[in-house]
Amino acid sequence: MSKFEKPLDRNMPILVVDDLAAMRQITRHCLTQLGFKNIHEAEDCSQALELLRSTNVGLVISDWQLPDTTTGALVDMFRTAGARAELPILMVAPVTQRELAQTAKADDRTELLIKPFTAEILEQRIQQTLAE
Repeated sequence: MSKFEKPLDRNMPILVVDDLAAMRQITRHCLTQLGFKNIHEAEDCSQALELLRSTNVGLVISDWQLPDTTTGALVDMFRTAGARAELPILMVAPVTQRELAQTAKADDRTELLIKPFTAEILEQRIQQTLAE
């Protein structure tokens, strides 16, 4: 951690959204390795929206392409449901779709994480997402 980065709140509620259970498990494992304890999971937009309405999520880590929505609509729904226009969102995309995902990045509070990733890379991207 550089002297300009603030320490991460390891108790911050994080929502992991992915239609693939294996990806949710990998992301949860990395977050647990990093010391995060308050991790919620959703397999689709409707579950994610329900959790955002009932939990004070500090960060969303989501697959950038869920079967039931587009990326831009996904970001809008997450921020509306959480009633937080500045909700930090980390969108996860495969390396094969890096350029397409980069152009679809919604705004300055949305960052991109390319698969595959390690816990260390995830931590760096979380730091960057929360620093915006």
